[in-house]
Amino acid sequence: MWISDSECANSSDHTRNLISTETTKNLGLMDVRGAHRRMQSLLPAASWGQERCVCWPVTSLLFSSLLLVALGMDSSAMSIESLDSTIRDRAFDLLSRGRTGVAYEVRLPSGLSGVRASVQRMRSGNLWSRGARFGSLHVPPRTMTVPFARRLVVVHQDLGNWSSSFFNAPGYSLLAPVVGCLAYDASGSASNAPGKLELRVLGDPISITFPRVTLPAGLNATIKCARLGPHGSVAQLADAASDNACAATRTGHFTVVVPSAAAGEASETTWRVWAVACGSGVVGLLLVGLVGMGIMRLTRNRKMEEMEQQAAEGEALGTTWAGRSKMPSAAMSRTAAAMEDGTAAP
Repeated sequence: MWISDSECANSSDHTRNLISTETTKNLGLMDVRGAHRRMQSLLPAASWGQERCVCWPVTSLLFSSLLLVALGMDSSAMSIESLDSTIRDRAFDLLSRGRTGVAYEVRLPSGLSGVRASVQRMRSGNLWSRGARFGSLHVPPRTMTVPFARRLVVVHQDLGNWSSSFFNAPGYSLLAPVVGCLAYDASGSASNAPGKLELRVLGDPISITFPRVTLPAGLNATIKCARLGPHGSVAQLADAASDNACAATRTGHFTVVVPSAAAGEASETTWRVWAVACGSGVVGLLLVGLVGMGIMRLTRNRKMEEMEQQAAEGEALGTTWAGRSKMPSAAMSRTAAAMEDGTAAP
């Protein structure tokens, strides 16, 4: 059964609109598959039987274009946004049964076992007067939300060994796991999506501590605190407050970095140190072997000299013939023979 040209054109228009909508949302591959299923539902059911609509090649071409566009997007940007959304949704679901002012550990899917997150709901008045501490984050007093919210939810993230997967930071090398500090409006009803908030400090800055900062051996560069952008790049750099602490004046994702060139120089220096150490070890082993061989040869020569000296000082043996064999014989016997009965031999 074939559908009319007008129905086919309408289906194509719906498909184009859907592709435009899905593309602007920066969806991943799983969402593209969902869009494919929704496109199928837009076309008449008869066109998906054995007799397909004549406009199906056009729809297939448009779907392929959507797939290529989705695969060509910045995967790191979509990934970090998806991660933030997942943690946010699970955090609010957890807080629906929790208490205000109490920190909770957010349970994440098993595929994100290296990522840790905690959440706390609090009143903006308490944040202004007392501040708050969330894991490695310390929000000082005199901190306000922008825009203003009576209640807020603060999410603390530690991406752990997933840091380089979500943030590539072109031109820099990550020295510590990425730490996230995000705030959401908790004043609205549960049916409304929580809005994102900014934290504005009017006193001391937000302190972020990194417990696992490791500097490459031989590195001769100053480490920097970096606020990472949504596309995985470095959005802002600042001097580190100490070797493992940074100061921030707003929410976002933070880490400690060094320029990639400096890290490369440190790696090259480390390689040279190892090369010199290995070469010195080989030369040392050769010297030890030569000294050992010299000592063995000297010891053997001394033994030969002692044997020759003993032979020169000893008495020369004579020779005698026994049949056709020539045998050594002594001119005299050093030990006098004795008879069995104890009498002297004649």
